[in-house]
Amino acid sequence: MIKPQIHLSNVLNCQCKEYKCSDQCGCQSDYRKMLTMYKKYPSLKDILDDLDSIDKVIKWAAENELSDHPLVRKRINQCTIKDIKDISIKDIVNEFSDPDILTEWGIDNLLLHHRFVLDRLVVLLTCYRCHTKFDSSIGLKEHICLTQTQQCGSLTCSWCGLKCCSHTELTEHEEFHVLMDNLCTNSHNELVTTNQTTGDNQSPNNKHVICMQETNQMSKEITLEDNIKPNIVQYGAGSGNDVLPYTFQQTGQKTFAKNLAQETTYRIKFKIGWKDHKIKNLIKEINDMFEKVIERVKGKEGGDLGRIIINHPEFNHAILVPLDKWSNINANRVMEAIERFLTDETIEYYDYTSLYPYVNKYCKYPVGHPTIITSGFRDISSYFGLAKVKVLPPKQLFHPVLPFLSNGKIKFPLCRTCADKENQESCKCPDRDRIITGTWCTPELNLALSNGYSIIKIYEVYHFEETTMYDESSGKGGLFAEYVNLFLRLKQQASGFPSKCETDKQKMEYIAQYAEKEGIDLCYDEIRKNPGLRSLAKICLNSFWGKFGQRLNMKQSSFLYESEIEKFFQYLTDPRKDVRDFHIISDEIIQLEYFEDSHFIPMDFKTNVFLATFTTCWARLKLYDLLALTGENALYVDTDSIIFVDKGHVIKNTLPIGNFPGELTNEIAAEDGHITHFVSSGPKSYAYKTLSGKEVCKVRGFSLESVTNSRLINFSSMKDIVVNKTKNAITLVNPRKISRLGRKRKLYNRVEEKEYKMVYTKRRLLLDDLRTLPFGYCD
Repeated sequence: MIKPQIHLSNVLNCQCKEYKCSDQCGCQSDYRKMLTMYKKYPSLKDILDDLDSIDKVIKWAAENELSDHPLVRKRINQCTIKDIKDISIKDIVNEFSDPDILTEWGIDNLLLHHRFVLDRLVVLLTCYRCHTKFDSSIGLKEHICLTQTQQCGSLTCSWCGLKCCSHTELTEHEEFHVLMDNLCTNSHNELVTTNQTTGDNQSPNNKHVICMQETNQMSKEITLEDNIKPNIVQYGAGSGNDVLPYTFQQTGQKTFAKNLAQETTYRIKFKIGWKDHKIKNLIKEINDMFEKVIERVKGKEGGDLGRIIINHPEFNHAILVPLDKWSNINANRVMEAIERFLTDETIEYYDYTSLYPYVNKYCKYPVGHPTIITSGFRDISSYFGLAKVKVLPPKQLFHPVLPFLSNGKIKFPLCRTCADKENQESCKCPDRDRIITGTWCTPELNLALSNGYSIIKIYEVYHFEETTMYDESSGKGGLFAEYVNLFLRLKQQASGFPSKCETDKQKMEYIAQYAEKEGIDLCYDEIRKNPGLRSLAKICLNSFWGKFGQRLNMKQSSFLYESEIEKFFQYLTDPRKDVRDFHIISDEIIQLEYFEDSHFIPMDFKTNVFLATFTTCWARLKLYDLLALTGENALYVDTDSIIFVDKGHVIKNTLPIGNFPGELTNEIAAEDGHITHFVSSGPKSYAYKTLSGKEVCKVRGFSLESVTNSRLINFSSMKDIVVNKTKNAITLVNPRKISRLGRKRKLYNRVEEKEYKMVYTKRRLLLDDLRTLPFGYCD
């Protein structure tokens, strides 16, 4: 190709900005042809003309960082005149069926006092009994309280959520705030923990019995006078096998300010001595009791049930069953919780403490240069390093060992063909199609052989004669032991003393224990909470090893002046460089972006792929230890954590639980008990409920901190997508997404739409019972 005679100043003076006009503006067509490799590109105007709506134009412009382009703005104006119609506020607010959501929408859009919004609130907040309508003159919160008063004959404070039982009727002459101040001084029943007893049950053996103490008029016993069968509910009387020793109590409970509904706690109290087998024998009777009580409480209007708390001497924790008016509540829901406790089945969530620092400190690493072996291979167990091999996986292994890159994703299959095709059926491939070829660390290959894998052929081995490993007894050895100890010491000191260390003696014991376990001497005077220093030390511990595996062919930029036009063309014609783009910065400077050709990637002394590979290898093997313990009880695994089903704490009792690196910690707080319900729609996407009623939902790529997003994506909606199949996807719209226009170094707002749906391509998904099997598993 002959380089055209052209100057950078001529290019910058091009008026059409397309570099294909005549010489009138100083632009030559040969220049454009050279940059585009003689390909014909459509103009920006042609592309915009094909976008027939304002939404498509805005979305396309945002994706291509052209929101400020004059042609884009012109096209938006054309679409606005053509397509946009007047949308009535009245039509929008009439879509709302919940006054809470409408109120928040009105506040967010500064329309809370708009006439259409108030008219809709009149409809939504009209009392179903007395038909009293909303009066905007007294304010929204005051009206809510009045509505509750006229509807149920009692008063609910919308600020503190207090449910008072004075049945005071408000008149138009009473001062609202004065009355609220008086009523909000009433005391309430607080939750009684399992180690508290009151009343007649002061025996030490009664520590598991819930005994409610009436501190206000709200507490109420449901006894024989409430038309419940005597042989189902008995109030604390009698002793012997012919009497069921439990009571049912209803208690007023505090609630949040924005929760307009009454929240009530219903407690089942069992006396000491009623053993576990009694519950199993009387499941039908208890079920009948719950059915009658729930129907009686719900009434015709279906009020808020609050929650039911059940306690028994055989239970490790109290059973908490949250109930609400939007669910189809029946006794089966309560019985599910009871039966879960009878079988002693729990869902546990454990996470390795500082897994990568532990691996860097304690695991075996290669040292020096490897010996490259291409023939005369010995048994693979005699090597330490990397090996490229062809393996045949077993046909029935629930947790495969060796990772495999398929369709751009890391999978753990038993068949190469099934993994590539993502076959959801039982594998029927011949062995030649099941064979997997790859490069793995020898410790992983040794574990694979012990789990039924067979090595068909060895292509090449990188064997390290010299290795190093940390010696716990002497505190010496290991590649990164000193590095890890340095920053682990900073992290622990910046974390402060554990909460259980209150006295000086306990603090000194903690320091001595850490020195004995990790060989790190903590300084007493420097142990104080410092979140900034702790975060810095944690980053240094977890992230530094990744630099050893960082890819070398990163995108590079060169800034060239007008006087360096010859160098500019050298970049374009250099076969060792892959020029991707250029940006005109100013009249004198142009930015060139390029990659090095894959055959000419420079070496970097800061990288060592062997160290990075062995780090991830040892971490996977640590996680596989947990998979071997849990087996098919594993529900979810991810990098350094596992969620599994346990019965009778059989698995939990065998885990290395502790707070030191390489030990497991429970991710569920003690006050939350354990997980009772779990659902996952794919990697980095799961939600669960705990025994205390707490809900947690985490989805990669979605911020669930805002109220709007958390209402759309939560445990219930994820369950609807995965289990109930009532939804296919959920769309989240952020009208003011702050984005970066990289080429112009600017920030701008754009409309962002994200779609959340179930995406699972790691294993076979059995839709009947939502179990998974590895690709290539033979049923």
